[in-house]
Amino acid sequence: MVWDLTDAQWEALRPLLPPHNRRGRPRADDQRTLNGILSVLRTGCRWQDMPRRYKSPVTCWRRLRQWQRQGVWERLWRTYLAMLDEQGRLAWSQAFLDGTFVPAKRERSRRAHQTGQGQQGDAGHRWARRADRGIGAQCPAGGNPPGGGDAGDGMGAASPGAAPNTPPHPGGR
Repeated sequence: MVWDLTDAQWEALRPLLPPHNRRGRPRADDQRTLNGILSVLRTGCRWQDMPRRYKSPVTCWRRLRQWQRQGVWERLWRTYLAMLDEQGRLAWSQAFLDGTFVPAKRERSRRAHQTGQGQQGDAGHRWARRADRGIGAQCPAGGNPPGGGDAGDGMGAASPGAAPNTPPHPGGR
């Protein structure tokens, strides 16, 4: 089943996306790239398993991360919430907060603190420890392991703009 954006949906979204940088290499089509991103978010598939009609999974992943850093996803989310609220299509009395959307504060255990282990938010340190056992030894500079796993990016997080999983392998593996 294809769930691509309709032309009307695309026309509503287009003005909310950042403008193109007119210099350098021609930019991949935003509509196709956005449909590729949404396909991965909807299905939960790996980037390299994304349907080929969306072209490069690497481009889609990079655009997702770029738009996340630029605040595009939150801007889209807030714009559409405001629009739905104005139309009276949101029932705030029935809204709830799901715990998967809220980052939990984990308390380090006393033992872990005394031994210097259990450091939170230090993905590079975590992967360095795992590399000793042969896990994550090929971790790229960005901190995400090529084969999946947690590198501190909240894999699967449902907050606006959160990356669902790891980048595709450039070689297509």
